[in-house]
Amino acid sequence: MTDKPNSKPIRVSKAPPPITPLRGSSYISPKKPEAINWAHWQLMPIVELQQAVALSVSVNPDCVTKANDVLIKRMKIALSHVDAGSLLLEQRYANQPMSPVSLSKFAAWAVKLNITDLPPEFVAMALPEPTATQATDKEKSLADREFSAAFAESVNNDVPIDWRYWIHELPRLTTAEAARLMSGLDPDRFKSLESRPNNNDQSKPCKQAAMIQRLAERAGKESATPNEWLAWADERKLDEKKRDDFHIKVHDGFRLAVESAQAQTTATASPVALVSLVEPPKTEKVDKGWVMKKAALIDKHAHEWGTIKSDFHSSSENGLSKAAKAPGHGEWFVDAALNWADQRGKRTKEKQQALANSMLNLVGKKHTLEG
Repeated sequence: MTDKPNSKPIRVSKAPPPITPLRGSSYISPKKPEAINWAHWQLMPIVELQQAVALSVSVNPDCVTKANDVLIKRMKIALSHVDAGSLLLEQRYANQPMSPVSLSKFAAWAVKLNITDLPPEFVAMALPEPTATQATDKEKSLADREFSAAFAESVNNDVPIDWRYWIHELPRLTTAEAARLMSGLDPDRFKSLESRPNNNDQSKPCKQAAMIQRLAERAGKESATPNEWLAWADERKLDEKKRDDFHIKVHDGFRLAVESAQAQTTATASPVALVSLVEPPKTEKVDKGWVMKKAALIDKHAHEWGTIKSDFHSSSENGLSKAAKAPGHGEWFVDAALNWADQRGKRTKEKQQALANSMLNLVGKKHTLEG
């Protein structure tokens, strides 16, 4: 067969052939996403916010290696509602996506937003909306109480009181602090009851704070947990006390904050029940003093204990767990942990001496801090 006239010669590329990836012993194939085990997640009352977000977009939280656009957009929506107060976290961490959240409450929040792509298994986790009129009225009453309390605090202090700091983060309150908080005064702005941070009249709350502090000091109370202070006020029936036509009333913001902390403690304690199914209950009563959550302990002492994160990561191998692990879920004995570190020269000498001096007044007392 003859070539056609004017036909062009075939050109062969001089470029090297494409590189074929080697698949030897070092080759790792991408991890295929696994189906969500909804039965497992239904047993998890408290999860990380990022896990709840993943479930809401039908992504297995255990298989997330890189956030896609859908995950990022859903997380932005969730965080905006956290900042607005319409989505409540059990505790707010600096790394917010890792903050614990009630899975059922998160699902109810997502359903209420009318998000259309929620998986049916996720929707089934949502708490049912209250149907009784009484429940709705109760919610409105709670919102009215919170608004009234915040308004009164702004009048007295210029800004509402930071209840998360005073009630949720501090394990104990002094007599002066409790008296001021129960009167709607910020202890930092009213270190003296003669202080006046603005031109408003704070004479009544200051007078009440002085009366409550005097009553507590006469009763021998020096410090107590916020819950104990509220119980003491109710036992003494402070709301019924009058003097010279002056009526004492415990500030509603204090009462609401303590009740909120109690509810969160009950909610976060629920995962312990699941742990007890696989770990035998510890019947021995242990008391080694002040207790803190691991994350809070690491955050507080990282500046003086340089290897604290790696030490806690390998605590079961290096003996730290045996020396300082508390019975409570995720809790550690602070003094025992610091003593373990001091014995191994992991902390600065100045901090060791400061701790030794401060602990002289704490022997025999147990304090609990949520972290």
